[in-house]
Amino acid sequence: MCQDAGVVLAYLPPYSPDLNPIEESFAQLKQWIKKNRILAEQFGDDFAGFLRCGLEAIQSACKGHFRKCQIGRTEPRNDDDMDGDMDEELDGHEYY
Repeated sequence: MCQDAGVVLAYLPPYSPDLNPIEESFAQLKQWIKKNRILAEQFGDDFAGFLRCGLEAIQSACKGHFRKCQIGRTEPRNDDDMDGDMDEELDGHEYY
């Protein structure tokens, strides 16, 4: 069923943060929070608003995390094959 949909199943090592885009995104968000802790004071009790601001700040980089681990591809590609089609595939999705 997965192959019919164009999905390639890849079995990863038990812990492989370099192949997991959410790990990359969380690390970047954590770094953004540390850099902008003074901004957090301006949000006061609205921590959710502060996090939304952080997610908006890193949103464009999230595409790169998916591109790096080749999620959304039906066949692997090397780093020299940067033809932009991955941007088109990822632009149809929202990242939160």
